[in-house]
Parts: sequence; structure tokens; C-alpha cells
Amino acid sequence: MTRVKKGLILLGVALVLALGLEAVQVATSPAGKVYQPTEAMQASEVDLYPGHEFDFAYEETEKGLVPQRGDPWMKLTAGSARSFRCISFYFSRPTTELTYIQVYYPPEEGPYDEVHSVTAQCSEGAVYWAVEIPEGEYEEIRVDLDGTAIPLKTISVGNELPTVTTEQPGVRPRRIFLTTMILFAAMLWLSRVRAGERIRRTIKQAADAIRAEDRRKTIRKAVAFPAIIGGSVLLMRGCMALNGEPFTAPKAVFAAVAGIFLASLLLMRKTLKTQPEYLFMILVLCVGFLFSYYVPHTGLNGWDEDVHYRAALNAAYVDEVRLTKQDELTMARSVEASYDLSGGGLVREREIQNELYHEATAHYNMLLSPWKIPEMFNGAGLFTGRALGLPYYLIHFLGRFFGLIAYAVTGFFAIRRLKSGKMTAAVILLIPTALYIASSYNYDCYLTAFTALGLCYYAAEWQEREKKITLQHAVIMIGSFFFGCLTKPVYIPLMWILLLLPKDKFGTQTQRKQFIWAIVGATVLAGAIMMLTRVESSLTDSRGGGGVSGLAQMKYMVLHPFEYIGTMASYLWNELLNPAKAREMLTNMAYHGYGMHEYIFLALILLTAFTDKNQYDRSLVKKPWAHVVPVVLAAGVTVAVISSMYISFTLVGAHYIDGVQFRYMIPLLLPVLMGVTTGKVQNRVNRGWYNGAVLVIAAFVDFAMVYSGFVCKYY
Repeated sequence: MTRVKKGLILLGVALVLALGLEAVQVATSPAGKVYQPTEAMQASEVDLYPGHEFDFAYEETEKGLVPQRGDPWMKLTAGSARSFRCISFYFSRPTTELTYIQVYYPPEEGPYDEVHSVTAQCSEGAVYWAVEIPEGEYEEIRVDLDGTAIPLKTISVGNELPTVTTEQPGVRPRRIFLTTMILFAAMLWLSRVRAGERIRRTIKQAADAIRAEDRRKTIRKAVAFPAIIGGSVLLMRGCMALNGEPFTAPKAVFAAVAGIFLASLLLMRKTLKTQPEYLFMILVLCVGFLFSYYVPHTGLNGWDEDVHYRAALNAAYVDEVRLTKQDELTMARSVEASYDLSGGGLVREREIQNELYHEATAHYNMLLSPWKIPEMFNGAGLFTGRALGLPYYLIHFLGRFFGLIAYAVTGFFAIRRLKSGKMTAAVILLIPTALYIASSYNYDCYLTAFTALGLCYYAAEWQEREKKITLQHAVIMIGSFFFGCLTKPVYIPLMWILLLLPKDKFGTQTQRKQFIWAIVGATVLAGAIMMLTRVESSLTDSRGGGGVSGLAQMKYMVLHPFEYIGTMASYLWNELLNPAKAREMLTNMAYHGYGMHEYIFLALILLTAFTDKNQYDRSLVKKPWAHVVPVVLAAGVTVAVISSMYISFTLVGAHYIDGVQFRYMIPLLLPVLMGVTTGKVQNRVNRGWYNGAVLVIAAFVDFAMVYSGFVCKYY
């Protein structure tokens, strides 16, 4: 079969699949909401804008109101207290983008806060929108309008609610085209790497191994596996009874999932010795399942989860996004004050979520952003849950869990590629904070996993010194670095480690030049993407406060280089290199606090990095530059990441640095450990015992973090 004919067949299959997926999209997408003011409303409402005093943070242009700072708002004063419950927004022409509206109504005492506010999204193409707040008497309200240019005409208030009609979704030709292209590209790559043949071979090998194994031994394993799981549950129940604590269903599930890992560890001893990546993947899926399911499915649980959830929705709908009322609440940038997730509280919360998820609301056409592409994994989970008609909490869970699966599979192939250092890579990917991130809506996990994939393929080329680099491996190395760094292009210098590969690894000089030019091209493209996201409006993060200015900070750094160097050195020494800060990187659960045993995991990382060595590491013993360069590049990226926070988040000229989160450093641990360790160490300990000990310690800390942080705390 010619390549052209094969390509046309794959294109046809992709189109058929895309048409089927479009049918599912249309059938399951919620209806849009259209507000229409009644005649009585228009006659009785009181105008608040324009014509009254307000604190304004917008510039009036021909296109509409343009925000003048990162988090603009207006305070609208009515002169005296007026009773109302509906805020009406009239536009001079249809809106051209999704507009975020947050209305703050003042509490009886104290300043404005997130608790006393309502967040909504106004659809594209709207000429009128309404936001309902608790009925009461208010002398003033605060309104935040987030958008590029909002064609606002007037804001008014009243007691009567508008009429609401629904707008059903329709077939989107652009979505069919985009889905076809995405599927076609995926099929071409799978065909190129002969994925079908590999899957068949793997299944055949597994079947042959089962047939070759003693039947009695197979039966014993089949009986022992559920027995170990059941024993774990009974042991947990007994411990709860001794402590006088209730044995709830979440605790039973926790014990069963922990039992699955324990049973796998005990019954897959041969696999553990030679292929520990399988046990790694099982551990990631077990811990990640518990995180994905038991971290509350409400509000803001992880860092910037509201932003990442929206990106996942973009990927789930591909073209036209339909936001339900529950989606709006999930994207509201506020942390729950308390969680009532036991007994009837949990049941009632899920019922409310499901009701809100089926309420029609705003819709908008998404803009394709290359740096949000990795979150397509979370989007696939949201789409699957919606297509299956699941309750909202399960849809939200699948969005998390699909991202975790991508993390686990990527880590599996990274570790599988190595001849040495398998447990070093596994431990980095098993850092509790990294697993927590991978089990939520956050693209940092893809940065960590895919840069690890590229680094492991790079290390494997040194470990197989006599073999030439294949085209497939070259594409995986460069592609994984580029794909992972799409989320944060500032990390792209890590890809330059690939330039250290010796000349004799390439078949010809031309192949080496093509490899180098591919790295240059990926770097330039990543730089272009970063420039697109770093325009003046985004140089400053509004969360840093009013005294933050990206351009002014950059000017200060140029004019006062030694002061800035001193500030950077102080931060590195007192914060980043301070062992007392270990929990910030290793057991951080964002708004849910910290886990325990961070020093145990820190010791595990260091011990594994220096002992997980064998004969394959000998090729790098007399090549100091191959050790120094990865550390230097990682250090350079560290300084660049911290500097970006100094520019966008810190007061101009400050002698401290705000906004840096230690999770940013997790992707940099592996190249540092690859550089500072030596191949002179030879580990001759039985690999089954060694790998098992490492995974057991990592599992202990990971499971303890899930149990103490969520299962025991909220359920």
C-alpha cells in the first residue's frame, strides 16, 4: 500500500470519527441562555452607569471599555440605599467575546469580599445580560468586567428578573475540521511507530507468559490478589475500631486501593525486578485515583485551577464552549471556607451541582492557544463524562483522572526507556506534590512528565553508547521537550541538553545537522509563543498588588543589576536551598495545607539519585561537561523562572521576591540529579529488593498524604 493511499484511508477514518464525535457534542452540549428584559423592567429600573459617581479603571474607546490594569473594577454609587436583586447590563452592540462579570454586594460590616459576590459569564453576541444577587438594600455595588473591549452602554438595577430563553447547540463545521485534523495527525504518528503491531505483540507476550506459568501458581495469584485487598480493608477497619473512629466508605475505598498496590507489589516480584515501570504506573494510578476522586469537586482546590479548568473545557468542546452554571461556580476564584463532605452533606452537594450543571447559560467561541494544547487530556475526560451522561462530580473526576492517566503513561515510557536510573526518574515523578498536581486541573504535570520523557530518552542514548539515534527517538526527544514546554516556554533551555549527544551517535553528519536545526527551530517557535503571551498587559500579574509594573521592574533590573543579583542570591540561599522549606515542594496540597514526612521523601530522592547506578552509567564517567551542562541549564532556568515572578508579581525595586512557588522547580530536579551523580558508583543490591524498598517508601508518603489531607480530614 502506497503512503498516499494509506494517508487517504487514515484521513477518511479520521473524518468519520470526527462526524461521530460531532454528533455526540451536539446531543450532549447544554443549551445556551439568552436574557430578554421585560417592558416592566425597563420602565422601573434605576440607571447606575452612566450618571453616578464611580471609581473607574477602564478607558472608553470606540471598541468599548478597555481595562487599564490587570484586575479592573468600578464602584457604582446610587446615592442612597435602594432595594434590588437584579443587575442588568445593556450593550451598545453585540459582544464579541466571552465577558466575565463579578458583582460584589457589600456585607453589613467590613470590606468587599469573595463570599459576598456573584460571578457570571456573558455570552458572545449578547446585547443584554443579567446577574441576580440576594435581594437587599444597597447604597453601592462593585462590578468587575473582564474582557478585551466591553461595549457597555449602561448598568441598571431592579427587582424583576428578565425572561430567559434557551438556544440549542448546532453542528459546527469548524469543529469537525479541527477534530479531523487532530485525529488524522494522531493516526499518522501511531501508524509511524506501528502502535497496533506493538500492542498486539505486548498482548501476545502477556498471554504467552500466562500460559507458560504453572497453572497452580496462576490460581494461587488469582486467589491471593483479592485476598490481600480484602485483608487491607479488614486491617483498616480493625485499626479504626481500636481508635474508636468510624469506618466510613471513603476509608474502605482507601484501604482497598492501597491493597491493590500492595497485592501488585507482592505478586509481581519478577516484574518489579526487571520492569519496575509497571509498578510505578500502578502506584501513580492508585494514589492519583484517590486524589482525583476525594479532593472536593468544588471551587479552587489547586493553584490557578479556575484558569486550567476553563482550558480543559475549551479542549472538551473543541470550538464552541457551553458554560453551565456549575462550570461558572467551579471557575469562581474563591476557596471554600469549609467542606461538609460526610453523610448527607456530600449527597446534597452533589445534587445541587447536578442541578446547576443542567442549567443553560453562557457560550463562546474558543480561541486556539498552543500553550493550552496539553490540557486536551483533561478535556477528553470532561467530554467522556458528558457523553456518558454522568453526574457532575463524576464528569469533574474524569477530567482530573484522564490527565493523571496521561501523566502515568508518559512516566511509564520514560522509565521504560532507561537502562539505569529507573528508580531515580520514578521517585521524581512520584513526589506527592507532583501527583497532587497531576490529579487536578493544572498543566504543570505535563511539563514535568514530558520533560522527564525527553531527559530519559537522552540518558538512554548515552547508556546505549554503541547504537545510533533513530528518527523515532529523535522526534520523541525534541517533541516531548517542546510539547511539555508549550505550557511554560521559559523551560525550553532544558532541551539544549540534547546538544550534548556525541557526533558518533548519528549515522551521518547531515543527520546531526538536521537534529541541531530541529532543536533550534523548536526553541525559536517556543520563544515566539512566549512573546505572544508576554505583551505589556500580561507582564504584570494583578495579584501582586497595585505597585507591580512589569516594564518598570525590568528597567530597575537593568539600572541596578547588583541590587537585583543580591536579591536573587538571597532568595536562592534562604528559600530555595533551605531544607526547612522541603514541604513547599514535596508535600504541598495548595489550599488544603501540607502533607507529612517530607524529610523522608527528601532523603529518598537523594539516596536513590546516588545509588541507582549500574554498568550502563560508565560511559559518562570521564565526561565532566556532560555532568556540568545539565546542572548549569537547570540553574539558568531556575533563575529565569524566579526572575519572571520578580517582574510580574513583585513590587518595583523590592529586595524580596513574591509569587515563586516551589512546584516550579520539580521539572528541574531530574536534570540536576543526572548531573551531580556519578557512574563510578555500582549498585549490586538485588534489584527486586532495591526497587521494592524505593517504591514502598514513596507509596507510604503518597498514601499518607491522601489519607491525612483528604480522606480522614473531610470524609
